[in-house]
Amino acid sequence: MADADHLTPLLQQYLNIKKGYKDAILFFRMGDFYEMFYEDAVVASKILEIALTTRDKRLNDPVPMCGIPYHAVNSYIPKLIREGYKVAICEQVEDPALAKGIVRREVIRIITPGTVLDGNLLDSKENNFIISLYPDKKSTGFAFVDVSTGDFYMGELKGEIAGNPQYQADDLIARIAPKEILFPADISNKLISKDSGYQKFYINLYPAEMFEYENAFRILHEQIKEDSSHLSEIDTNGPSVNAAGALLAYITDTQKTSLQNITNVKVYRNELYMAINETAQRTLDLVKPSQSGRKKGTLFHLLDRTATAMGGRLLKLWILHPLLNISDINIRQEAVEELKEAYTQRCKLRELLGSIQDMERIISRITLKVANARDFIALNQCLKVIPEIKSLISNCSAPLIRDVIGMSDDFKDLGNLISRAIIESPPLAITEGGIIKDGYSKDLDDLRQISREGKGFIARLEAKERQRSGIDSLKVRYNRVFGYYIEVTKANLRNVPSDYIRKQTLVNAERFITPELKDYESKVLGAEERIKGLEYKLFEEIREVAAHEVDKIQKSAKAIALYS
Repeated sequence: MADADHLTPLLQQYLNIKKGYKDAILFFRMGDFYEMFYEDAVVASKILEIALTTRDKRLNDPVPMCGIPYHAVNSYIPKLIREGYKVAICEQVEDPALAKGIVRREVIRIITPGTVLDGNLLDSKENNFIISLYPDKKSTGFAFVDVSTGDFYMGELKGEIAGNPQYQADDLIARIAPKEILFPADISNKLISKDSGYQKFYINLYPAEMFEYENAFRILHEQIKEDSSHLSEIDTNGPSVNAAGALLAYITDTQKTSLQNITNVKVYRNELYMAINETAQRTLDLVKPSQSGRKKGTLFHLLDRTATAMGGRLLKLWILHPLLNISDINIRQEAVEELKEAYTQRCKLRELLGSIQDMERIISRITLKVANARDFIALNQCLKVIPEIKSLISNCSAPLIRDVIGMSDDFKDLGNLISRAIIESPPLAITEGGIIKDGYSKDLDDLRQISREGKGFIARLEAKERQRSGIDSLKVRYNRVFGYYIEVTKANLRNVPSDYIRKQTLVNAERFITPELKDYESKVLGAEERIKGLEYKLFEEIREVAAHEVDKIQKSAKAIALYS
């Protein structure tokens, strides 16, 4: 690595930020690109198959460098995650035009295998769990979360794990198939041996102090404060609290925002389910084929006729967690039988469910502030169908179905807000404008009127200047580097009016500005930037309104999963 004393301020800033994220590939925003430097660039260039160049070639040891366009980031990150790397997204957090010196940058999110929210990296019918394990002398506390859905579980495995890392935890890990495992750093050497079986998972060693009971207890109760009754069945003095608190802290650290989508915790009781270890799963072809390369032939593939992603995830969980209690089994069978016999009702239900998208993951993206405008259009489509679903099943008598009829369908205000505010086919980007409907905001409408009038102004100005100068080929154009300009070919330079101010010389033409054009540029470009800023502000306000409905939307999604 080059001597920091001889580096540019930009690279010094990069190194200072990188110190806090040594275990991640740092995506460092520079204008329209995310750049990577040093070892990150060497590693990423190979995996992403992009050119490796250098920066600061004046140094004896030039800095390795590679980059990707910011708008294509979602097509590159999955490749790094699949190879077992974390990615830290470092953004410019101030306007470069207003910055005094180097632009301020901060890491806004860390993406790891267990905290993925992007659909490109998620199997729609499979949970994406991250699990935390905390062993003490008598038992092992655990907690696992699917950040993409908000599902949060806690529990305890009796028996010591420290001496034998695979003791009892094997079955649990085989069932939930976590993408990432969190361990206390101070005992990792006892848990992660070459023979432990954990080596095939993405392992994170988290500071031991984050697992300390008092700290973990506080974090857990702050997160679940609105419904502490869920904790009543959990030994709040046991090691599951240590595991849960540390896990919540870790997820907050990576997402850089409050975890509004994790609103309650469920008790996971191993004794309620038939034991199915990894070997049994594989030999019975339950959810993954025993022969590599095959995609079909599993029990899940045979049974899966679910109409929604949420239903598919629930079916997979049920297959891997066969019930032992006869009464619970009968309750499920009664619900299945009732819907099986109601042919017309079932067909109509499947038709309605075909309009339901992945509400659980959509609302999670909204609450974690990574949603785009298309997520809101998809959510609104779901909200419109819920009253019809609720009405269709209102006459069912099976207890399991009756229990979920109480799902909320009171989303009229949120649905109306989305319908009034967001265009039907919005772009993916949420900071470039073009997502808010005309008529939703008077301030936005006024700014858009200025911008629209400006386009007419350009046409009128071009016609006027052609007539004034007698140059029929004169053009008024714009680019991001020079702004607005008047372009005249060199053959016509003798006819250029005296008030033209030379801006740039090209091979076959010259570019000019006038005081009138400069005034227009200031007015219109200012309006366009204000439009983008105001649209993003309005989008954030809509996002906050939707986030307040997270609990009702999640409960409705769980109910829909049962039918689908």
